[in-house]
Amino acid sequence: MPNRSWQPLIYLALGLAIGIAIMVGSQLSPAWRHWELSLYDARLRLTRITPESRLAVLPLPADGTLHRRELAAIVDALGHQGARVIGVDLALDFPTRADEDLILAKAFASVPGIVAAARMTGTAPPRYTLPLALFPVACGLNMPVPDSDGLIRRATLLQPVATRDGHLVLRPTYLLELLRRIDPALAARQQEALGAVSWGFRYTVGPWHRLDPASVLAGRTDLHGMTVLLGESAALGWQAPAVQALMHDRIVRTVGDAWNYGLCLLAGTLTGLLFVLCRPSVGLAGSLALTLLLAVANVVLFRHADLWLWLVGPSAAAGLTGLACVTIASLDQFRNRRRVARFFRPYVSRQTVLALLKDPENLPTLKSERREVTVLFSDIAGFTSISERLPTEEVVQLLNEYLTAMTRIIFKNNGTLDKYIGDEVMAVFGNIGPNNPPDDAYRAVKSSIEMQEELGHLQEKWLAEGILPLQIRIGINSGEALVGNIGSPQQMDFTVIGDMVNTAKRLEGLNKAYNTNILISQATYNYVKDKVETRFLGPAPIKGRHEPVPVYGLLGWKQAGPPV
Repeated sequence: MPNRSWQPLIYLALGLAIGIAIMVGSQLSPAWRHWELSLYDARLRLTRITPESRLAVLPLPADGTLHRRELAAIVDALGHQGARVIGVDLALDFPTRADEDLILAKAFASVPGIVAAARMTGTAPPRYTLPLALFPVACGLNMPVPDSDGLIRRATLLQPVATRDGHLVLRPTYLLELLRRIDPALAARQQEALGAVSWGFRYTVGPWHRLDPASVLAGRTDLHGMTVLLGESAALGWQAPAVQALMHDRIVRTVGDAWNYGLCLLAGTLTGLLFVLCRPSVGLAGSLALTLLLAVANVVLFRHADLWLWLVGPSAAAGLTGLACVTIASLDQFRNRRRVARFFRPYVSRQTVLALLKDPENLPTLKSERREVTVLFSDIAGFTSISERLPTEEVVQLLNEYLTAMTRIIFKNNGTLDKYIGDEVMAVFGNIGPNNPPDDAYRAVKSSIEMQEELGHLQEKWLAEGILPLQIRIGINSGEALVGNIGSPQQMDFTVIGDMVNTAKRLEGLNKAYNTNILISQATYNYVKDKVETRFLGPAPIKGRHEPVPVYGLLGWKQAGPPV
């Protein structure tokens, strides 16, 4: 278990280490990336987009069942129904007749805003979907950027392509060519801003304006000024939202891995710092609040600033650091509480120990402090002569039986057994737990009365065993004393010291002079005068004090028993 002086450094080191571990784990394990992508999709569901009304999609098969003649009819119909831009992403690499190529070329020539997608074949120049010599249309590379889970959430406007001589040139992608036909000025701005850097878009499954070939061929659609994308359903699923993102400049940007790694380190370190500055419970609440804050800030930045930051890594760093730190703090607190409880168990009752452990605020720290307490001293009258008359074994048995009974009463009244001095018992009330001087004095007086009553029961037993009855004298005083773990490094004792302790001891001895059983001081009397019957005995000289101390003989309760 760490030393407390090193604990703050351990909290900070834990936060940093967990942040680094998550950073390394995100590089080595694909699971982290998959979790981040899943949360990316969740943010998309929270911020669904409204599909662009000027954009329509027309799914077509690409398995060779669509002839060029049919595609020509569809393109021609789209042009006649007002389509301003038509994008075609179909391989069309299956065998066909030459006359069908001529028919398709004628249809393409009749639509000025047509754009075709191209495919890449190794490092050679891109092979376009249509023969360029026959179909002189704008072409762009169909280059999505699939993520590790296979879904397409990103794309580029310019794609580096290797030429035959090994040089890299930037070629426009299908999306850029489409945007050039839709809005040339916007295309120029987006190309300058994005270039060849991949960017994300808010993909959605619809409801896009979805066309079907039969309606188009029948002329039942009004497509004036619209952009229509033709292709496979899977491709249209990412192309349509990507085009919309470009049209409305809602590009999802990422800060890059370096910044995301920094966020993981920062989240872990900040959580460790919370535990340095606050109590463990506050630190744990702070780590949960930090995790929630990261999630809220992440969604807000994504929704309103189109910025994609990692969420799994920083949240895991904050959460795991919080759990690790609170575990260490709890183990340390448990160890300290167990040590203190083990220390106090001989002094107080088991119930008092459990009450202290339930409320750590009242758990003593073993540091010296000044407190208002009530001290009780009890002594057996003439015990020396009694011990000389009895065998040693009987003396030990008698003394053990007496001390056990008296200690049980002290514990029952939540007092602290300070020590045994031979046959003498010293008890303190108010040195452990909440400090309430009137209640402490009452519990001390109650203990003294019950001790005398219990002694009566013991006397009956001892008389039956042929042992002469014993008498005890008790002195009680209240006042301020120094409470703490006092002694030498070799031997410490949790006790109270001060003038008021000496006064309580002297009062116990004065019982012999006044022929009384219980004497209390003026300070104790002031606290319990409404509950007990007393007899004022006047000021009594106390050895070691210049002024006499008013003393009272305790007679009993004002009622038949202690107040409820």
